[in-house]
Amino acid sequence: MNKPLRANLVSRLCQGDSLSPFVRFQLLVLISMYIGYAALMLCRNTLAACSVQMMQDPALNIDEASYGHLMAWHSAGAIMGKLVTGPGADLLGGRRMFLLALSLTAIANVGFAFSSSFTVFAAFNFFGQAAKAGGWPAMVQLVRSWFPSTRYGQVWSVIATSSRVGTIAAGLLFGFLLTLLDWRNVFLVSAALTAGILVVLYFTLKERPEDVGLPTLVDHENESRIRNESGERETSS
Repeated sequence: MNKPLRANLVSRLCQGDSLSPFVRFQLLVLISMYIGYAALMLCRNTLAACSVQMMQDPALNIDEASYGHLMAWHSAGAIMGKLVTGPGADLLGGRRMFLLALSLTAIANVGFAFSSSFTVFAAFNFFGQAAKAGGWPAMVQLVRSWFPSTRYGQVWSVIATSSRVGTIAAGLLFGFLLTLLDWRNVFLVSAALTAGILVVLYFTLKERPEDVGLPTLVDHENESRIRNESGERETSS
């Protein structure tokens, strides 16, 4: 994201608030979602990064055709996850679903690291992608709780780049790690990084403003509007 866009987003979020506690938490939630979804993409791309070394591992007996079948299970898991985690986010709320998606995706990568048969690989691949799919509907719930609809475009334009950042980070990081470690350990590193981010987000990601003693989004927007109108009247007088 270029600097003018970042500056515009922050200035719009802070307009009339001078980084009030509400705005600081808005930014904290936005950053938490950004980092969390990038971590989900990090896990998602571990298989692609390790694919060459896995196909070269004589103990696995995985060839190009088998890898193609694995990726089919990958896509099937994503489809199933999108259908299940959307209603799940409605039921559990954005924060719980987001943390659950991170937890299960990390667990799937650990399972992948200790697997040796195609059937188990396919199962963990399906499971991991289904879990990862929960990140997006979870963020929909969180954005709705923290940001007014007039800023959805700005907020989502920022969040949307997190998937590309996670993909780039996966390629660079895992490409380097594969020169030092075998593919199993790379999967474990991926899971460990995601678990570390999960711990941080457990404390920084909040479901709604009321959970940290702030007014509701509607009350905050009404207060800001009244404050701005009062300031305009004072200026005109």
